[in-house]
Amino acid sequence: MTCYEAIPSYQGAVCKIAKPGLPTVVLLGDSHANALFSGLASATAADPLTNVLNVGAPGHVPFVGIESGKADGGEQERKHHMVEFDRAVAFAEHAPSVRTVIIASRGPLYLSGYLPWNHSGPHDFVVSMPGRPDITSNGEIWRTGMRETLARLVVKGKQVIFVLDVPELDFNAKDCLEYRPLRFTERKLRSPCALRRTEFEARNREYRELVASVLKDFPMVKVFDAAVPICDSQWCWVIKEGKILYRDADHLSVEGSRLVGQQLARLLVREPAAVPLTTK
Repeated sequence: MTCYEAIPSYQGAVCKIAKPGLPTVVLLGDSHANALFSGLASATAADPLTNVLNVGAPGHVPFVGIESGKADGGEQERKHHMVEFDRAVAFAEHAPSVRTVIIASRGPLYLSGYLPWNHSGPHDFVVSMPGRPDITSNGEIWRTGMRETLARLVVKGKQVIFVLDVPELDFNAKDCLEYRPLRFTERKLRSPCALRRTEFEARNREYRELVASVLKDFPMVKVFDAAVPICDSQWCWVIKEGKILYRDADHLSVEGSRLVGQQLARLLVREPAAVPLTTK
């Protein structure tokens, strides 16, 4: 069974499934959720009761009723992402085989509109809620969409895990690597290959406070902080124990996904699904 066979109503940009058969875990979100998929699939590969399905769209706020994406992508593309993401949430909400829904995405970019290395002006992201044109603040759009999405999943008895985002870097992870065997100019490698913890906290303060303000009304939702395996008290590391954890300025590498995915997998329920996981 392919991912699109498992969720036939869905025609979105991203659709991956870890194993043949019906999904028990749905990983919803943008490209940061997509980056988590390989590590989570690897961590649950030997578990016959767990099958991870990943659906979402790059640059999409991971809640129902929201249009988001690059301004130059066009309104139709943003609308398509919203429609397909709403279908993905509806699937996770109603599918009997799905026990757990994981929501993961970028956060600060959608609230502030700018990237860590571009503080001079807004980035080219557009966020709106067509069903609530009276709400124009990015923060209030996030709050409203998050609250509605969690409420829909919780009332159906799903275990929900909200993933607090990994640190965004203000440099490219490649700046830490000697990846050209022959060079004609000197290139100084970044040292330490890390982001200061204080910079990470400043960038994420508004996002994390907003998420906490919603989650206080959903005590049954589990929270997983993806920064914990990456950061210590002073630095958020790009290279740890000889393994590079990022593939660019904000997406986890395969090794980073494996590190984070192993810890995230510990929060998953291990109860039998409501329906058999295999299909004929």
